[in-house]
Amino acid sequence: MDRSTNRAGPLLLAALPFVLLSASCKDSATEPSDDMSSDEAEWLFVSIGHLMADANTDPGGGATGGVSAQAREIRVACPAGGSAEALVTGDESQAGDTTRVGTHVVLTPTDCSFIGEGYTLTINGAPNVTIEVVASFIGFLEDLTIDSTVRGTVAWEIADRSGNCEIDMELSAKPDLSDPDFAANYV
Repeated sequence: MDRSTNRAGPLLLAALPFVLLSASCKDSATEPSDDMSSDEAEWLFVSIGHLMADANTDPGGGATGGVSAQAREIRVACPAGGSAEALVTGDESQAGDTTRVGTHVVLTPTDCSFIGEGYTLTINGAPNVTIEVVASFIGFLEDLTIDSTVRGTVAWEIADRSGNCEIDMELSAKPDLSDPDFAANYV
């Protein structure tokens, strides 16, 4: 396995904050509720991000290891009860000095709960959320571009409010590889 493949897991997870904090939730609330607040929507996306990160980690705490086109089905425990089924696939291609590494995760949460900010958020797949992250880099991390999509619908519930959150977004990031904080945390 070449050095770029060994770096793929941390690089793909590095894209997660870019994706999640820029997300938009097209909310369709049901009675007797108000729409989800922007803080609650951000918490929803951060929670989905934690599920994706957990789906890309083995039970022993390490990265799942390499990129595999073979689908892996993983059950992820949610912090305050429930679980999410994750179907994880990946691919890698190389052309000249450019390597492209991708991860495709389909998350289907079932009574998946998170506690924080004084309330409990519970999500269910309606039917699911698909997350794709593609990292393209030149040489040994000389240049990096991360492209992401998050699409799908989850049903959410907070106290006596509930609704569906439709997610449809695309994002591209170009991290500064010379930033020591980036290198220390993701490379």
